Amino acid sequence: MNGRGFPRGAVGDGNVRGLVLVLLVILGLVPCASVHRALRAQLPAPSRHIDAETDANADVVCIINQQPLRHDEFKAVLESFLNGQPLHDQPHLLPAVGQVVVQRYLALQSLLQRADQDFDDDLSLSQQWETMWPRYLQSQLTEENLRRFFAARHAKYDGTRWEVSHLFRRPAPAEDQLRGSDNVSPQEFMRKISETIRRSAEPEQVFATEAKRFSQSVSADRSGRLGWVSAIGDLPPAVANELLDAQPGDIVGPIQSAMGWHLLLVHRRQAGERTFATQQHPLVLRRDSADALFAALVRKQTPPTIRWIDPRFQPPAAP
Repeated sequence: MNGRGFPRGAVGDGNVRGLVLVLLVILGLVPCASVHRALRAQLPAPSRHIDAETDANADVVCIINQQPLRHDEFKAVLESFLNGQPLHDQPHLLPAVGQVVVQRYLALQSLLQRADQDFDDDLSLSQQWETMWPRYLQSQLTEENLRRFFAARHAKYDGTRWEVSHLFRRPAPAEDQLRGSDNVSPQEFMRKISETIRRSAEPEQVFATEAKRFSQSVSADRSGRLGWVSAIGDLPPAVANELLDAQPGDIVGPIQSAMGWHLLLVHRRQAGERTFATQQHPLVLRRDSADALFAALVRKQTPPTIRWIDPRFQPPAAP
């Protein structure tokens, strides 16, 4: 665990660097070719349950909208997740890699449609992405658009802070299909806890009791009390984004992050005073804006039809 009460290995140390690197790969800020060369020897051979197409599809991870995606497309992203660690220590990363590659395929499809182009069979997905995505970013990340993005999400960048309590549950290991309390999934378990707290006449007291009893964060010893946090640096991005509009007394979540499931209780809020010109994290603002552009491109596409040849990379179904 880190000092804030989040699990060590997910926030503030090696895995965060890995997640940051994979975000940079997604956004095109780190070329895929620079990270995938060292991975070939590390990734085990793909599963070969491929019926009559085995020979033709031996290197195919999945077929998305009739487009085969091969292992090289996944290896670059996987390397950024591993951050130099052996794959056998972190097999749970493979479904996350699969999700990233699928999302990048959808975003690329939106960019191609925007340019009235088709996929180029002579180029890999990564090669086409590294050409089109930087051009799109350059056209969109203007000062005017960044100012507009800052204004819409100013609480993240202006120094706003929240005093919160935190209840955290790790995801169940997929390979064992382990369950949370009362034999339900972790997300369902967290949903039930949040409903219990929200229905209570004394939500702060009930939250403290539930956090002390069930939280898998070191803050459980303090009845979930984290203290003052900022949206940048103290919280996983998925959690920070849900907290931006929260006011004292609000129960925020459950929220799923790469670490697991989070529930927050807001005790106090202190508004920030920094402006676009005086903000301390312009690179974070630019990264977040690029991330929002990426997500918008993904949303433009209808859910794809995917056949997973190598099921290790298959993302879990949405809760």
